[in-house]
Amino acid sequence: NIGYKDLSPDSPSVPNKNNSTWQSFLLQFNSILKQYDLDICSYKKTHMGDASFLIGWAKNYEETEVLDFVDTTIQTGVLAPTGEQQNPNKVFSLPHGYNGHVGIPLIFDMAFGFYEWLTCAVHADTLILLQSTKELRMKTAYEQSGFIKLAKGNAKICPGLIANVGGYVQADHFAGGLSLTVGYSFAYQSDTTIEPCDTSLFNKNIVNSDEQYKSWKRNTLHLKAEYDFTKKDTRFGPRLAIFYNWHLTGKRTFKTNTGGASFGLDIALKM
Repeated sequence: NIGYKDLSPDSPSVPNKNNSTWQSFLLQFNSILKQYDLDICSYKKTHMGDASFLIGWAKNYEETEVLDFVDTTIQTGVLAPTGEQQNPNKVFSLPHGYNGHVGIPLIFDMAFGFYEWLTCAVHADTLILLQSTKELRMKTAYEQSGFIKLAKGNAKICPGLIANVGGYVQADHFAGGLSLTVGYSFAYQSDTTIEPCDTSLFNKNIVNSDEQYKSWKRNTLHLKAEYDFTKKDTRFGPRLAIFYNWHLTGKRTFKTNTGGASFGLDIALKM
């Protein structure tokens, strides 16, 4: 639920939120934004994200005397822009995917098994987003900053490469049906380049000085606990899990931790 709050100082020795000029501006703020078809209301919405269609190759190798197994998976495919796109007329609107861009994912996974209960795994993926042309808000002066931009126009967007690497260690059914997982991931996107269609109104260098198009990175710690309620010689295996993603450090990312729970049901079919 994204919104805004006036953080002007209360100190009487500097211009503060009680200043008459500032109070007058706040009274006109919404009407000014409406002249430019902008809505600064808080944003909260639920929608499906982008859909990926993948094809790949997987190999399970168990002919080893040291390890229990070695699993390798390589995948690629296409990411379709099925998620709702960012609304340029709502200041705090966020895309529910990659904002209308078609993508080509490349994914690599490898896992190693030890002692019949311990798994160590590594993961790496990249996402190549194809360029597209769409309407968006852009800066018209270097001094502008923040979410609010009054000018709007069409531009070609060349998204930066997105990469994600990480790994995890899982203690699988080490205490009855209990499994614990600890993981880490590093996510990164390189600079995005914007090429305005109307070069008389928008200067390319000014537009691309916007911080929102600069590279970002994030380090995250992942924690998960799962309990498998499956009984011996039964066809149904319910499982319950809780997880927590802890934002460690980042640059140009939302400093937000996320958590949740999931429930699953495994069904064994007799052939």
